[in-house]
Amino acid sequence: MNAVFFEKIKDVKDVWLYLEKKERFDTYQTYDWNFLLYQNRKTSISNLINQNTKTYFIVIYEGSIPKCIAPIIEGKIDGKKYIRLLGHGTATGYLDFVYTKDTTHGEIQYCINCLKKRFENYNFEFSELCSNSLLYRQLLKDDLEFISQNRRECYAIKLSGTYNDYFKSLSKSVRQNIRTSYNHLASDQMEYQFKIYNYADNISNKLEKQLYHIYTKRREEWGEDKKNNRLLKIYKRLRGQNRDIVFQSLNHIKESCVGVLFIHNQPAAFLIGYKNENTLIVPRLAIDTTFARYSPGGILLIEYIKYLYDNKMVGGKYVFDLSRGNEKYKSSYGGILFYTETITFRQRSSHGENKHYSSNL
Repeated sequence: MNAVFFEKIKDVKDVWLYLEKKERFDTYQTYDWNFLLYQNRKTSISNLINQNTKTYFIVIYEGSIPKCIAPIIEGKIDGKKYIRLLGHGTATGYLDFVYTKDTTHGEIQYCINCLKKRFENYNFEFSELCSNSLLYRQLLKDDLEFISQNRRECYAIKLSGTYNDYFKSLSKSVRQNIRTSYNHLASDQMEYQFKIYNYADNISNKLEKQLYHIYTKRREEWGEDKKNNRLLKIYKRLRGQNRDIVFQSLNHIKESCVGVLFIHNQPAAFLIGYKNENTLIVPRLAIDTTFARYSPGGILLIEYIKYLYDNKMVGGKYVFDLSRGNEKYKSSYGGILFYTETITFRQRSSHGENKHYSSNL
């Protein structure tokens, strides 16, 4: 095996697309998504000011055949040098190396060892790793000095059978809350409509701005203190949705879709997701609390799930992945708890067994 080191993502495009052709990746592992991450990192004003734009792509080859890509970024925290995965600190739900199912433990280990050799005096912080990730499992086996390890709660609704099966699986109180929401709409004579906009539908700029306003307003309501809220408002005015990777993806990621619940002709709740095989990954869901009486987020979920069943998209199984976060609605609507892992580590100072790994790094 050998490793080749690149600094520009366009230089690994052909290799990346070769791996994508071999296997259908989730959105977060595609070249198009990572190109957005790379572009945002390289053009971030704060990164440019702090000279914090270094990004690398290490490609592992078996002979002439590419087996794995490690997209990483270099940075500093309190003077200490760190290596992280590209996408750290963004809305990317899951991070990993880029590889196919036939990639072996040995090939992942070789890549890890090349990184340790190239960045010998660095700490490594790999975040948002799925617990079943080959990279995560291999890191746990390696002889590393672990500095910290923590996990983040995530939820996914696993759909099968019929819509009635799903509805009956919810608790009695949740089912009653859903009925109450629809009853309130009817008694208040508030018409509602659920729409899905796929990538090819070209969602209007006006609606996109409305949805972004709902999202930033909701974030302000979640704010921990007034200082954070003021900073968020400044960010919104100066940079807006053009710097938000999830909103950016609507014009760049073919798997992207938007589900919107309109109440009285106004967007009351929305989600942005990425459609992969038998899975919808949802990194963004927000409601306009003006319509809180109708629990618009709950109706949005129910209407989307009805749509999946009505259009026979739920075959043997379908995963409605609500991603990271422990908001109560995720479990209430049938979400099953799982975790992403973050580990911070460095190689042991006496670690000599890596020296036999050759690489052109």
